[in-house]
Amino acid sequence: MRPLVLANFCDAKTIREIGDSYRAQVPAENRLEKLRELLLTDEQGRKSDAPNDDSISEMLNKKVNCEFKEGKIVVEDGWVLSKTEARQCALYSLEG
Repeated sequence: MRPLVLANFCDAKTIREIGDSYRAQVPAENRLEKLRELLLTDEQGRKSDAPNDDSISEMLNKKVNCEFKEGKIVVEDGWVLSKTEARQCALYSLEG
């Protein structure tokens, strides 16, 4: 679940650093299982039933867009990110 938009202008090292920073600031989300759960759950608490990677990417992109519109953003290492993007970076930093 690498943050695809961010990956267009960040290398893997930068994404990991952003993820490390986020996990340090949000220790309650410093576990693979927790991050996956948060990423694959919608705002109403429903688990995603996305059948494949394309569907999951589409769902995550929608979450990112909504979060920016709603002001649900964080600043990590100078990057302004949606919560979903920050969580994707955190997950990536744990998986990598």
